[in-house]
Amino acid sequence: MEIPDMKCESKGGSVGEEDETIENPKIMQFANVKSISGGGLNRRRLYDNSIENLASRQRQLQATTYEFNCILSETDLTGTQSISINYEKCQISSGTFEIGLTQAIGVGVTTYSSSLQSATVTMPSPIQDILTTVIRDCNAEW
Repeated sequence: MEIPDMKCESKGGSVGEEDETIENPKIMQFANVKSISGGGLNRRRLYDNSIENLASRQRQLQATTYEFNCILSETDLTGTQSISINYEKCQISSGTFEIGLTQAIGVGVTTYSSSLQSATVTMPSPIQDILTTVIRDCNAEW
């Protein structure tokens, strides 16, 4: 897996009100993030609920490879070629991690295209006592 051009890391909060650090290539802090979603070819929109002006809430970030560290916010990576989902420093509270052809559900929900070229998942460390991993409809890229 190549070095990602955008790294997102959860710094606290909850789903829909998450604080995140984004490195793309400079480091930016965002509060109350609701979601990261598609914004055109290799672009992602980050929705920041802490900003009152609706137009200003959307931050356009451009990248072709992504790494997400313990992200709770809904993340739509449809059209992305390469992703890394890193749960090494967090626990999956539901006790279940599901990987499917177009979606991974663990700490948060990550949606992607079935045409994804490469993807990696780093599981929690230390190993969780009770964690069930479910794999559905995946191709050889996983």
